[in-house]
This record gives sequence, C-alpha cells and structure tokens, in this order.
Amino acid sequence: MTRRSSLVLLSIAAHAFVLVVILVGSVMATGSLPTLAQRLIFDVPGTVKFVDIHLPAAPIQTAPHAPAPENTNAAPIVAPAAIAPEPPSMPEPVTAPIASGVLAGDGISAVAPPPPPPLPPAPPARQEPVRVSSLQRPTRVFSVDPAYPAAARAARIEGLVIIEAVIDTDGHVASARVLKSVALLDQAALDAVRQWRFTPTLLNGTAVPVVMTVTVNFALGK
Repeated sequence: MTRRSSLVLLSIAAHAFVLVVILVGSVMATGSLPTLAQRLIFDVPGTVKFVDIHLPAAPIQTAPHAPAPENTNAAPIVAPAAIAPEPPSMPEPVTAPIASGVLAGDGISAVAPPPPPPLPPAPPARQEPVRVSSLQRPTRVFSVDPAYPAAARAARIEGLVIIEAVIDTDGHVASARVLKSVALLDQAALDAVRQWRFTPTLLNGTAVPVVMTVTVNFALGK
C-alpha cells in the first residue's frame, strides 16, 4: 500500500514537472512550438510507459502591419518628371457702385444719388492800389478846407499835417491815415481830406486805385 502511494505521488510529480516545462517553453519560445514526440502515460497500478504521439504545431498569428500614413507636407525624394503649370489666377471682382433704393411693393426702385453741390465762385482778384509816383498824379476836383480847432488856435499851434490817402477807381478817398502828426490838428486834417474828390487814375486805359500823399497846412494868419 505504501509503495502504491509512492508511485502515485511520483507520477503526479512527473506530470506536474512536464506541464511546467511545456508552459515555460511555450511562453519563452519565439517560433513555433516543437512537436512532442512522446507523452507519459501512467497506468495505475502498473508501470510508466511511453506512447508515441504527434501534436501539430500551433501557428503564431501576427498582427498585420498597417501602412504608415503618407505625409503630404514632406519634400519628395524623387524629382518629378515635369512641373505642372500653375492654375490661372481668378480676376478680382469689380464692384459697381450701388445706388440707393426705396422699397416699393415687392421690389426696390433704384434712386440715383443726389448731385454734388456746385463749387462756390472764385473770389474776384483783389486789385492792389498803385503808387502815384509811377503814374500821372490824379487831379483834385473838389476840396474842403479844414476847420481850425479852437483849442489849437488858442494855443497858437500851426503846422503841416501829412496824410496818406487811398483813392479808389471813382476818385473817392477810400481811407486815410496820418503820416506826420501835429498836436490838436490831425483829426481836423483827416475830416477835410476824406471829403476830397479826385479824377480817376488810368493805367493802360483802366481805372485803378492809387495811394497818394496829401498835405494840409494850418496857419494862424489865414
């Protein structure tokens, strides 16, 4: 009885050892598994015997390699046989001015934009007065004697007041200013000269304004 138990334990140990060897070999093998030529068979009670068996090798399935995606931005390795011409560029669209419209019924009636306002007329060229020294001196046709101021007469003030006058194209005194002043006599001289009248001064047959100098004399003996 003890011998049979020893044989059984020995047989179990032998089977376990063979299974471990097979499992380790199948895990570490890189190719196909070798074909087992023999298998241990234990017949209880009896002796261990070998029976020839042939196991087909299990094929190892490998996953198919997926092709790498093509990089369209990479430079070509092989030079192309010909260079394709570039497509013609599209002409830029021409935008026409859009007229304003007024919604009427189911459609829009086009309304032309208002015309631009007319340009203001150009100002007339300002005619500058001409110095009398380069022209014939205008003739005084009307004059007014200055009124002698009472304060100047009482103070016995007398003298010459020189005035620069601008004569317009009609011969009127347009403006006047004092060039040489005499105390208490300037205003009386200006009031008198502004009332004077002259003949128009002609330049190439055209009347022109001129600047002239006039003298007003104040004397107590008169």
